[in-house]
Amino acid sequence: MNSTISRYLKIVTDPRGLPKTGSLLLATWRFYRARFPDLMRLSAILIVGVVFTLPGFLMSVVGVDKRGSLVTAQPADVWTHLSLTAIGVLVTIIASIFVSISLNASAYAEISGKRILGRAALFHGLKIFWPYVFTLILLKLALGIGLALLFIPGLVVFAYLAFAEQAVIIEEIRGLNPFRRSLALVVGRFWPVFWRLLACYVAFGIVALVGSALLVRLPLALAANLLAHNPLMLKVTLAPLMLIGGAVTALIAPLPIIFQVQLYDRLKKLAK
Repeated sequence: MNSTISRYLKIVTDPRGLPKTGSLLLATWRFYRARFPDLMRLSAILIVGVVFTLPGFLMSVVGVDKRGSLVTAQPADVWTHLSLTAIGVLVTIIASIFVSISLNASAYAEISGKRILGRAALFHGLKIFWPYVFTLILLKLALGIGLALLFIPGLVVFAYLAFAEQAVIIEEIRGLNPFRRSLALVVGRFWPVFWRLLACYVAFGIVALVGSALLVRLPLALAANLLAHNPLMLKVTLAPLMLIGGAVTALIAPLPIIFQVQLYDRLKKLAK
């Protein structure tokens, strides 16, 4: 293992061999700090999606209501607006997919004692793109249906199928096999895995919410009130705020992936 990274991955395990939650969170943060430049080169692709989303969104902003919230409406040039919006959504989805694949592949390579540079990680994204999309669609459908069925089944799906993405990206398993692989890794360890995943998304979700509130929502509320009667200046102000929001997302995105990849790696070793 790379000597630099190995110092950050000294994880304390419980009697079952699973990483303790606090130790795993700390290792994730240390990993993040140690490889920050490399991680940002990958996750910064998310900002591309924001750039392509901006034109369609700004076209629909017409002002501010009495509560200081943005008011949007369908522009007169409907087809241009719809086209720009569709392009923005498509680019955002593609960018998110490439970032997810690249970060997972890069994080696992580091844990395995290798280094995958940005270009190689992106090339891996091209290689695994469609199998990953297939897995992601099925995973979101299963999670959505589970959450719709009185919520509890969704939590079960959340834990048992949590590692399907890692299986298709890292092990390059195809079809329904990523789901079988994830299920096999979690069976017999449902509650320990569930609580660790929950802690991960709650912890990093709070970080994302605080960052977004301080850097985007608060300035946006101030701008909306100050520029309520000047739609043009409001739009000029919104553009950099949206880019800042994209930057916040790019900064946070690697954290839950690093956490989950480390947990996945440990479960793989326990399954042998």
